[in-house]
Amino acid sequence: MKKFLILHSITILFIAHATAQQIKSNKNIVCVYTLEGTVFTGFSDDLNADPIAVKDFKLGLVYIKSSQLRNRQLFELENYVKVMLNDGRVINGAIERIGHDSLTLLHVNLGKINIPYEAVATIRESRAELSGKWNVDPNCTRYFFAPSAFMLRKGEGYYQNAYILSNSVNYGVSDHFTIGGGVILPILFYITPKVGYSVNKYVHVSAGILAGGTYLNKGIGAGIGYGLVTLGTRDYHFTVGAGYGTIYQNDQWKNTEKPIITLSANARITRRFSVVSENWIFQLPFDKEVQSIDTINGGVYYYSSMIETVKKQVSITTLGGRFVWDKLTLDLGLLAPINFQDVNLVLPYIDLVVKF
Repeated sequence: MKKFLILHSITILFIAHATAQQIKSNKNIVCVYTLEGTVFTGFSDDLNADPIAVKDFKLGLVYIKSSQLRNRQLFELENYVKVMLNDGRVINGAIERIGHDSLTLLHVNLGKINIPYEAVATIRESRAELSGKWNVDPNCTRYFFAPSAFMLRKGEGYYQNAYILSNSVNYGVSDHFTIGGGVILPILFYITPKVGYSVNKYVHVSAGILAGGTYLNKGIGAGIGYGLVTLGTRDYHFTVGAGYGTIYQNDQWKNTEKPIITLSANARITRRFSVVSENWIFQLPFDKEVQSIDTINGGVYYYSSMIETVKKQVSITTLGGRFVWDKLTLDLGLLAPINFQDVNLVLPYIDLVVKF
């Protein structure tokens, strides 16, 4: 357990450093397509704004209302793209550098190619792959179970299975609203609606509800309303979450006295692998036996005991890795309960996510 916690702490520090470096250095290029067929290519701080402000390479700053929008694409470092030049030539490659005046692509045969922005007609996503380069993480809206503040795009969704018995589905109703739910066989079910917004490309906020119950005859239910702040990009990010929970049992609701807190992090260290950590901190009641000693005249001692309920701060910490493909991720990790009375163990964790 002690070695696991030391490794966990080192990993969190590594992710923090990697996220800070990514935030400091990364830029994004966008392409915005209007209903009339016009394409604007340049930089934008927020593709979720209305109107969207795009600093086009040729036209300068332009604004596009959501009602005029047909499609939009975001291109980051390591994305494989097709760049169409003003003279009709087409160059395929992975984005190696996004500079102030030019874009650098890594071509599979020609190596690094520097392209001035003034020579770019438009940029499109390419389905071709460059060996050793990264695809987009299809599961960045979630860690193992806890969500990040990133949102699914309208029409996107995924199916998640954990431990075979846990099955869930989430779907993007719009860019700012996701609905989901699942079952934990054989008796539990839950729903997970979430709303969110990107303040800028490095700060993302969301709020949601996790509510569930059982198929048993007795009425038992639980829920938590929460808020999230995610800092970073979709490959390197931290999330802090907090919320208050409630439990329905014996025909009455009981609320948590202290907030439930989540601290989660993700670092994409290779094309196919990310380091993931998810941590829950909350309060639980425990029964404790209290003994007392009574005396009477003559020196006779009487021992008595009673059960007293005490509340303790406990946590569940996880550390693992995510294997990333175009439409699928596989999470493998270790889960450790901390301060759960005499429980001192580390459990395996596994889940599979399929994007659709």
